Amino acid sequence: MAQYSKLTVDDILKIAGRYNLILIGYELIEGGAGNTSYLLKTMEYQYVLTVFEIEHKRVVNLCQLLDLLEKHDFPTTRIEKMKNGDEIAIVQRKYFMLKPFIVGEVVRNLDENMERQVGEAIAKLHQIPTPEYLPNRHSYGLETFPHILDQGINLEYETWLRLTTIRITHR
Repeated sequence: MAQYSKLTVDDILKIAGRYNLILIGYELIEGGAGNTSYLLKTMEYQYVLTVFEIEHKRVVNLCQLLDLLEKHDFPTTRIEKMKNGDEIAIVQRKYFMLKPFIVGEVVRNLDENMERQVGEAIAKLHQIPTPEYLPNRHSYGLETFPHILDQGINLEYETWLRLTTIRITHR
């Protein structure tokens, strides 16, 4: 992830203390966009500490959604609760949460079995009742595409996005 928030060693140790974690190390997680994430390592487990660049309401909505998915046994990341039972707190005036690290890799080309698994998961997801707090628009939805195009950051991605937008809007 991009590093929007630079936590100090003291910040990291104070956060770990809120979860009764004894750290043996931590590192910034590279890649992605929108938030800053650190990999926290203990003797037994690894965790992802995410520091959000979004407003409190959206962080709360994300927590509610992840809790709802857990309640319905949907395979997604889980939120670790602090010693006091809270799921989110503040560091450097930004909200954060801790989740177990899930070992895996990015797969760009799914085989037939993987596609079936994704389809089954989507079908299961659609069986979960839609909560009232879920926003009707996504911050990375179609309405944001014009702001991304023509910035020259990643021409291959911009070309793909243009083609995808045309296909979606001309249905």
